[in-house]
Amino acid sequence: MGSTFRTVYVYGSTMDGRTRPSSDVDIIAWVGRKSDTVESLLLRLNRLLTEGYRVLTGCGSLRRLFDIHLADDEDVALGRRYGSVVRSAWSGPACQWRR
Repeated sequence: MGSTFRTVYVYGSTMDGRTRPSSDVDIIAWVGRKSDTVESLLLRLNRLLTEGYRVLTGCGSLRRLFDIHLADDEDVALGRRYGSVVRSAWSGPACQWRR
């Protein structure tokens, strides 16, 4: 599974200081190839972390902690979908992890 992920980025309100305790964190995960396995793993991880965050903060209104979007090699190479955000010179996301 580890070889699937290339880079993880944070973008959106987290980057420009508009977050609140009930805000989610916008994430783009650049993967070699999108798959149901990767999407299922990220969905489950998000659910578990959201539940823990609700307990710790008492913020029961939070639907999800992370708003995760996948971009695969082709999306990034062609600058389409969330691959266009990764390549953006104007609103580029911040790299949080790279393989």
